[in-house]
Parts: sequence; structure tokens; C-alpha cells
Amino acid sequence: MKRCMLCLMALVLAAQADLSYAFNIFTPDDFIIAIDTDFLAPVSSTPASGNEDAPMAIDGDINTKYLNFGKFNTGILVTPGDLSTVQSMVLSTANDAVGRTPASYILQGTNVSPTATPNNGTGEEIDYMWETISEGTLALPDTFLTVADPVNFTNSSSYSSYRLYFPTIKDSNQNSMQIAEIQFYSGLDGTGNAILSPTDPIVAIADDELLPQSASPAAELPEKAIDRILTTKYLNFAEENSGFILTPSVGATIVNSFNITTANDWPERDPTSYEIWGTNEEITTPNNGIGNEQNYTLITSGTLEPPIDRFTQSPTIEFSNNTAYTSYKVVFPTVRDAATANSMQIAEFSLNAADVSALVINISGPNAGTGFIRADESFSIGSYEIRSASGLLASEEWTSITSTGADASDNWSESSRTDFLIAEADGEGGADNGLALSAGGQFNLGEAFRVVPSFYADGTTPTNWNDAIFILYDENGTVIGGNVEFVGDPVPWGDFNGDLSIDAADWPAFRAGMGGDFTGMSELEAYLLGDLDGDLDNDIDDFNLFVSLVPGGMDALIAAGVQVPEPSSIALFAIAGAVAFGVRRRRHIAAMVAMLGFLAVPALSQAQSMQNFSVVGSTPTTSIPADQANENETSGPDNFFDDTILDDPGQVVFDLFSTDYNDPELFPTGPPAQYAGLGVEPKVVFLDYGSSVTANWFMYAQRSGAITTADRVGMFEFWFSNTDFGGVLPSSDPDSVVELLPDDSRIVDSTLRPYTLGGDQSGRYVAMRLTVSEISGGVGNIGGHEFRLLDGPSDVVLDVNRTTGEMTIRNNLAGSENIFMKAYSIDSPGGGLDADEFNGLAGIGAFTAGNGSGNGWESGDMSNDSRLMEAYYLGETTLSAGTAAMSIGAAYNEVLATEDLIFKWTNSQGEVYNGRVVYSGAIAPLAGDYNGDDIVDLADYTVWRDNLGSTTANLPNDNTPSIVDMSDYDTWKENFGISRVVPAGLSTAAVPEPATLGLCLLAAAGLAVYRRR
Repeated sequence: MKRCMLCLMALVLAAQADLSYAFNIFTPDDFIIAIDTDFLAPVSSTPASGNEDAPMAIDGDINTKYLNFGKFNTGILVTPGDLSTVQSMVLSTANDAVGRTPASYILQGTNVSPTATPNNGTGEEIDYMWETISEGTLALPDTFLTVADPVNFTNSSSYSSYRLYFPTIKDSNQNSMQIAEIQFYSGLDGTGNAILSPTDPIVAIADDELLPQSASPAAELPEKAIDRILTTKYLNFAEENSGFILTPSVGATIVNSFNITTANDWPERDPTSYEIWGTNEEITTPNNGIGNEQNYTLITSGTLEPPIDRFTQSPTIEFSNNTAYTSYKVVFPTVRDAATANSMQIAEFSLNAADVSALVINISGPNAGTGFIRADESFSIGSYEIRSASGLLASEEWTSITSTGADASDNWSESSRTDFLIAEADGEGGADNGLALSAGGQFNLGEAFRVVPSFYADGTTPTNWNDAIFILYDENGTVIGGNVEFVGDPVPWGDFNGDLSIDAADWPAFRAGMGGDFTGMSELEAYLLGDLDGDLDNDIDDFNLFVSLVPGGMDALIAAGVQVPEPSSIALFAIAGAVAFGVRRRRHIAAMVAMLGFLAVPALSQAQSMQNFSVVGSTPTTSIPADQANENETSGPDNFFDDTILDDPGQVVFDLFSTDYNDPELFPTGPPAQYAGLGVEPKVVFLDYGSSVTANWFMYAQRSGAITTADRVGMFEFWFSNTDFGGVLPSSDPDSVVELLPDDSRIVDSTLRPYTLGGDQSGRYVAMRLTVSEISGGVGNIGGHEFRLLDGPSDVVLDVNRTTGEMTIRNNLAGSENIFMKAYSIDSPGGGLDADEFNGLAGIGAFTAGNGSGNGWESGDMSNDSRLMEAYYLGETTLSAGTAAMSIGAAYNEVLATEDLIFKWTNSQGEVYNGRVVYSGAIAPLAGDYNGDDIVDLADYTVWRDNLGSTTANLPNDNTPSIVDMSDYDTWKENFGISRVVPAGLSTAAVPEPATLGLCLLAAAGLAVYRRR
């Protein structure tokens, strides 16, 4: 696999530097279908185990099924005990893969004994004199294990044996036909006698009609051969003589060469010969058809020697051709090893035309993002278009012929200016001879392209964002070019300006999106706004990843005299944001010592990257409620405490943030056992410590495994008591709640991390309730690796004034320590913040204000009512123990009063800690809520209208007590739509007006929903 990735990187780089003067006429949106030019009879083939053979179709059990790999025209031959007259049948769908469900049927009967037909025969071994009873299409349900509506027949004849087969299935790309149950009835609509019984003689069959065998997996359809993404592929199970028919959107074109790129695996499937045919007739062949419906001319044919290396483009194969065709048929008669392979596959196929030009895009360097059309021969531009499926185009920066007037003698106009398509043409009027370019000339398109990385953060997985497709036409409308050249070295992940270095020059671009939520944007759009971890936002996790990508991070470790881990470890820690101390865990595993050796690493004093923590209490006795189950008998809550090295004195400070239970270097024989509660309902674990303990933090590691979203805990709730809970969870509110939002990166790894309990909590007995995160999709179980109560520093506190909305940050609780803050965020899932009032810490005490270059504290430009962020990119600030409240502004929306804030901060090592949120003061009245139900809506208007003019009404939340007048209406109108209950959807009802006054409705009334004023 490593070799494949190196080949892939080389191919991507070579593609970006391609200087060949030919262009691929195929584009990802072109019409393309799969074909198989062979005519073969399907062969009945049922699973060897017999568990899914024909008898399962009449066993009366919907949970079993009959499956036949012959797929088309497969079915059953069955002989009931007596002569019978069938007038209806009822079919039941199987347990999975709805595409395998039959889509049509043919039912035949005979009175000739079927003893000559073996299992997996045809039913044609002798002349059975089959008579067709009925045939037609089926509309079976798309749901699993479902009894379908009866299929009725007009039939009065009696037969001793029946042949039922299914010519088609719902998805011809599936590998088999399957059905759960088949039953015939003597009456219409499934009434009368049931004719079939489980003891009836029955065999699987496939009709011997000749058919094409073309079929592809859903993710490997022929479209993948022209999507220009090297890591996808087209696979066809028809193997030899399979291929495709394609109609290029560029129209009739003369082609004279082609290339094939090998796919990811199984070289035996590579095609080793080819035929290319052309036609100018309309294509009528169905997908997975034969491909002989049109008249084709053979353009070229021959043998192929595809590279053994995967993801590798073959040498260009040239051929002589002077005819333009609108559609092409490509057939691969042979594969490398037909006996071993079960299919034919290719990653990419390009059919090329001669090119007189190129679109040149500078992907990096001082001209990054610029592009131009280059003339390799003299020609005139009549029109052109540039497309990008990813959104590569910076359309607002496009310099067009239209906008510059570069061809003043013609009538140019732009037909599209979007990030996915820019296009312009010389229309009628004027000289109509296009923009002339001499050989060696060029037309500058400006900074019309985004600067994007070629690979994701791992450095090997292609982003496929440099996906520009160029089509150039001359003044007569003939395609004359389409080659795209990407010039420059690949841009690394996080390098937003394309200078091939991640540094302070990239900070303005990152900060422009910091704090933002990019739901609904494309992956590329979100990346350009700083979404480095792919979760469609720019939050504290993205900031830490951005910092970790700077090479200076490792330089700082070296300067501090810390032995640098091996490169593989560096990469792992950098991406996880978990480089801490550089000290190996003291694991008593001989295998690890033998594999890694003993590294003499100097012990460091308490560094800026760590706070002081210690494990509280001895290993507790665990139990669960009587009505709750573990996933299995070895997955109980005792597993929370089986990594006993964590209990060694002083050990925990070396394990927090650095011990990842998915790390094979730390756990070469596999991680210790983990807890798994059966099902996704909240799980309760009772802990008995033997005597009272006091803790203000806990540490937790989410479950390990290949699926990073499985069984994740999104909320922890704790109850502490000196009285045994008796196996019953208290009905009172929990003493401590910790909630992790779905986009919190701490959910998706298995690293030990500390979480605050929000103050000291004491008791011998602890009840812990775990609730699954929504990222786990509501399936699976709930679990985790390790849990410990901790004693640690007091919390950094975010104080929130309910009345004024002012928020302050302080570090002056008893037991506080100096902390080293690099960034912090405040989240409100309910949108309860007011970004306009957010001032941040910049300029307060030691929190130096930056000037936009990252040299001090700066707020994220996309801080919003759901997230506020502030960071110090080029440094960090000591928030000294004892620091009193520092105001960051009235940035809490006291009108909404959501009380859902989550306060987090991080240091330069990327360690994320939760702070404590404390609310004080009375909740501000919800002005305009005249019926006191926490919603300003039409019901409040009715209350106001019914009391208008009163001087004694005393309405709730009235800014003018006792007096009900027009000012109260104005207040209601301004706040219409505000709800202190998180709404399922914003009300769209119109705000009524007092008819006698004829007041004009405030057009922007809905804007008050998330605003205080």
C-alpha cells in the first residue's frame, strides 16, 4: 500500500506538470454507459452452503432467502404435491440489497415430470412443453422483509410443475437475484389454497437465453473512468469484451490518441487489448447493454501493456484518424489474467484530440492563483469555458475578454461567472473573427483560481481540487483546445497563500474564517475559510491544527532540549495536537521496549503545556442497574480501570493528552479491554470508592477501534453521595454535567483527556450517566477505555451576567494555577451570543492586542451568535493565578437567555481544557411576551390588543407597567419571533397591524429573533 501511495503522489505531481499538446475530450459530466459485447447465457449459481438455495423460497420463513448469482433470468422450478390452478402469487423481499429484488417475471406451467432438471439447471434439458401462464413487471417494495401485494393471473389451466423466473432485477449492477418467499394461490389476491409447501421438490434454475453480462458496483460505475479522480475506478464484472459508450459534450471531434490509468488493485483485471469505434448516430443502447444498436466505424484497435504499478498512467497510444465523431465505443476484449480476474477495471480513460493551446494555472509561488490561455500555434478564440466541480474558480477575480475590451471589434459577453463555471463568447455582431493570438502569445485571466493544496494533511491523499476543465473553440465553433497545465510545486495543507510555507503570512486568511460555521458549503469552500479538520467550521480544533502544521513547532521542542521522536510519531502527535513533554509513558511491555528501544529523555519541570493533576481514590467497585446490559460478559465497567499504570504516583501527568489507545506503538499487542454498554440508550455506572473522595476533574478516553464515530460519549452526568444509590439513579439534577458538541475533536479519538467537574465534588458513591453523541448515528453501543476521578487546578471561569449580558474571564478561584492561554472559544448551540458586542481580551493587562498579523490577541472575523473565538497566533499569554475578572463585552444575549454556553481554552501544545461557566443575576424580562410563555408571538399581540388603553392591566414583561399603549405594540413588533425555547423552526407568520392606525409592517421583524436590540 505504501508503494501505491508513492505512485499516486508521483502521478498527481506529473499530471500537474503535463506539457503534452493534446487534450482529453472526455469530461466528468459527459453521457456514458457500460456495455458488454458478449452474448452469454446466465448460469444458475447458488451459495455452496445451501443456506440460500431454492428451498428457502418456499420454507415459510421470511427471514431466510433464495439467492442466485446467475442474476438475470434466474428462478425456480417447483413441483407441488397435486395438480393445481394458479391464479395469483405473493412474493416477499429479502433482508438486504434492495437492488437484487426481481423487477419482472415469467410464470410457466407443465404436466411433464421435471426429473431431468438438476439444481442450477435451465428447465430446458428436455422438451417440457412449457406453457406461459403470465408475465410482466414487478413493483416489489424497497423495504426489507416485506410481503408484497398479490400478483393476479387470468388462468384456468391446471399444472403439476411450475417454472418461475425473473428476467430482470431492480439494479442490474448487483451481483445476484434474491427473494425471501414465493407462494402461489388458487384464488385471486392471494386467496384460496396456498399451493406450495416446504416439502415440495424445488430446484434453482436460469433460463438459457443469451444476454450481456455487464454489471458494476454502485461506487464503480463507468462515470468513474472519466471523473479525473485517480483514486476512483470503473469496474465491470462482464470482464472480457466489456467497455463503455460515451458522448462527449464538446461535440464532434477528431481524436488521435488515448491513455489508460491503472486502478488501485488486482493487476489481473487490467485490460490488455482495445477497440475504439466511432459513430455520428444517436445512442439508443441501454446501460449495461450490448452496444450494437448503432452503426460504428472501427477507428483503431490493438494490444495494451498496462503498467503493473497501481494508479499509473500508461504511455500515450497514438493512432491515425481524420474523422470527427459525436460518440465513441471503447471495448476491452481481453484482460491480463482472465482465469484469475472476475472483472475488468480502469481508473481513468482519456481520449485525446490535437491541441493548439493550453490553460496554464499557477498553483503556487509568487503568482499563485493566476492563469492564462497560451497559444502554441496561431489561432483565434471564438469562445471558451472553464469548469470546476470542486469550486476552484475565483470568479470574482476573473479577467475576461468581455470586461477588458481586449477584442474591441467583436461583441463579447460572459455567459457564466461562478466558482464552478466561467465562460464567455464572441456573439453575433462586429467582425465575428474572435480574439487573435499568435504562437507564443497569451491572454491573462487574472487571479481566477483558488490556491488549494494538492493533498490533505496526511500528505498522501489527493484533494482532487485542482480539477479545472478547459474547452476552447475557434471563431467557427470548432473545438481546438482543452489542455490544462498546473505550474508550480504542490501546496501543503494550511498554506493559504501558496508560498509553500505555513507561517504568519497565512494567518489573515485563517482568521478571516475563525469562529465560522460553514454548514451547506462545499469542502473546498470551508477549507479556504480555515476548516482544516473537515467538519465544516473553523473552531478551536482547527486553530490547534493550524498551529501544529507550522514547522516551528518542532523547532521549539529542539530548542528546549527535548529529544525529538521518530518522524512517524511526530506526524501522529502533530495531527492529534498531542505533543506533551516528549516523555514516553512508563509502559511495562517488553514488546514495546524491543521494538522502540529505551529513549533517554530528560525529565522536564512542569511545562506550559501541562497542569497539575493526580488520580483520586483507589480502584472503585463498579456496578450497573439491574435492567441494563453490557455488550458481552467481558465488556463491563470494570474495564474503565484496567490500565493500572495510570494509578502509579505522578504518572497521570505523562499520560494525559499523550496516551492514545489506538496507537499501535504504545499498544503493539492491542489496547486493554474497554467498557461497552449494550445499545445506545444512556448508560449508568455506579462507583463505590470505599470511603469519601473529593475530585474537581475526571479523565476519560473514548473507545478505540477503526470507526472513529462509533459508540462515542457526548454527555457525562455525575451524582456524588455518601449514601449508597442502591442501584437506582437519583431523580434529582446531576451535580456535574459535561457536554461535548458533535464537532469537538476530543470525541473522535481515544486519547486520555481531562474534563472539569465544575468545582469540588465529594462522596463515597458516584453515579455516572453516559449519553451517546449524535455523531454515532443512533446505532451501536456506548463505551470508553479509561476513567479516573482527578484532583487538579481550579477552573478558569467565564462569568455571565443574565441581566446585562456582560461576560468576564477570571482565574482567581482557590487552588488556581498560572495557565498559558493561546486561544479560547465560547460556544452556544442555541445561538445565545451577541457577536457585535464581543470585545475579547485584546488590550487588557498582559493580553496584548494584535494588529492583524498574529502578533497579539485577535478575534475571529466570523465569530457569530453561536461561537466567539479569540487567539494569539504567534505566542501565548500567562493568565496568572489570582487574575480578577476581565470583561470581554456584553456578548451574551440576555433576551434569549439560552444558558447553554461552553467555554474552552487551549495552550501552545494544543491541549484543550473546558472552563467553568457561572451565571449570575436575574434573567432579563422578555419584553413583548405579554402572556409570559417565553415566546413573543401572535398570542401576545392578542393580549396587547385586548388590553389597549388600560391603565390597570399590569401585563407580564411590560416596559410600561399598568399602561398599555402603542409603545407596547412597538416593543412587541421589534421582538416578534424571539423565543427562549429553542425553536424547531422560525415562525413565518406576518406581524398584524392595528387597522385604525395603518402602521407599516416592519420588513425586517424576523431579524430580531437573535438580536437583543
